[in-house]
Amino acid sequence: EPQFAYSWFPCDDDPADKALFEAAITVDTAFVALTNGSPVGVERRGARATYRRRSAYPISTYLIALYVAPYREFTDRYVSERGDTLALRYHVLPGQIQNARIDFADHPAMFDAFERAFGRYPFWEDGYAVAAFAWRGGMEHQTITAVGAELITGRDKIDLLLAHELAHQWWGNAVGPASWNDVWLNEGFATYAEAIYMESREGEAGLRRHMRRRFTTEFGGPLHSPPDGLFTKTTYWKGAWTLHALRGEVGDSLFFRILQDYFKTYRYGSATTEDFKAVCERVADREFGKFFDQFVYRGVGVIELAYDWRAEANDSGGGNETLVLNVQQTQAGYDAYDVRLTVEWRSEDGEPSRRDLRLDRRRQTFRIPIDKAPCAVALDPDEWLPAAISERPKNNR
Repeated sequence: EPQFAYSWFPCDDDPADKALFEAAITVDTAFVALTNGSPVGVERRGARATYRRRSAYPISTYLIALYVAPYREFTDRYVSERGDTLALRYHVLPGQIQNARIDFADHPAMFDAFERAFGRYPFWEDGYAVAAFAWRGGMEHQTITAVGAELITGRDKIDLLLAHELAHQWWGNAVGPASWNDVWLNEGFATYAEAIYMESREGEAGLRRHMRRRFTTEFGGPLHSPPDGLFTKTTYWKGAWTLHALRGEVGDSLFFRILQDYFKTYRYGSATTEDFKAVCERVADREFGKFFDQFVYRGVGVIELAYDWRAEANDSGGGNETLVLNVQQTQAGYDAYDVRLTVEWRSEDGEPSRRDLRLDRRRQTFRIPIDKAPCAVALDPDEWLPAAISERPKNNR
């Protein structure tokens, strides 16, 4: 990845040019050979064995892989909501099975979270496998994820890596990028899937905590046609934050309908950023040009907000108050973001109250009727925006 498959087999090394695939791999019998798709059979002749596999689904060349090692295998299974059973096959090096049983144990929960969020696992007939390989990281080969052998420790520390690579079966493998300019549709989506998995385990707190870990004020360059390289924090983390901001903008129901419609529309094919935008507009029945311009196509970092507030008595009397909120966008490189902004305020003896505002200018003042003077005011309390927010000294009465 991205374009070196041609260096080991003849191919049109274009991610949008998917093909059907089968392989016959002959090795010494001391080794096991693996590749994409489902097993067809093994032929043994003396000291040699030929492993045959075939994929029932189109595959991009960069997702084709060949593994040969003295693997030891164990299995698990995932039972879907509809009652179907998917075999999960794990291939690790000698002496690693006990550690791998611990580290790989949450795969059924990951499948459950992603099928609920995105739709049915797209390569059901081919199954799913994980194999150790000699690199410190992971790679989402179609139907068979690679994970660095040295990471399999039995300390249950690679859940997010495994969740990320599994999510690629939907985002990157089933729905592929039309070109590498659209790589955020792979990596940003798989990174946000990590957060969705954490949300399935720990609720909203887990979602927010994970997104904080994927935030930096140093995102650089646009998501589309990334100028500083394909595999950067901008592609992964800013891509995830773009999806998170989209979810905050449209709400959960529309957001997951968008993802599921996008998956169904482009499954086993390829998509562009504009294709994804078109799905957003069709499902939500609104225009998203501004949203994609500011989060995907422009090379800015994050939203930067500074705010102050005060409480004023209403001129009409009666004891009610007005919250006067001044918000300034201070980021360089982009005139003004246009986003939905939630403000939350709390009085000394009351429950928190909220109001959704439209933030679309560099400087804005909002006047919000309230019952009591607040003791604290916060912007974006649920952290939907990729924003650095600071409160200026207050001028309360």
